Amino acid sequence: MPDGGTLRVSCAIRTPEAADVGAVVEATVEDTGQGMTVEFLRDHLFKPFSSTKKGGLGLGLYTSREIVNRQGGSIEVRSEPGRGSRFEIAFPPAGPEVGRP
Repeated sequence: MPDGGTLRVSCAIRTPEAADVGAVVEATVEDTGQGMTVEFLRDHLFKPFSSTKKGGLGLGLYTSREIVNRQGGSIEVRSEPGRGSRFEIAFPPAGPEVGRP
């Protein structure tokens, strides 16, 4: 957000109404920055070595998505040019089996 703005971060545990779906831990990161076009989301977001930042390597979001996916989670992105972006990260809750071989 080069011109300033608002950044919101929130976390929650969501319990779906469907009995066959377990609870998820959800983190949301939302800003009022520049936003992204549909084309950028489709063609560049989460792609390694694709960055809009001068000197950027384009590995931050790519690495983040890999970590989330390997933990059984997901990342959903909504964005609108001129209005900002919203990233919703969902994980299954950790249980006693997590970390065991």
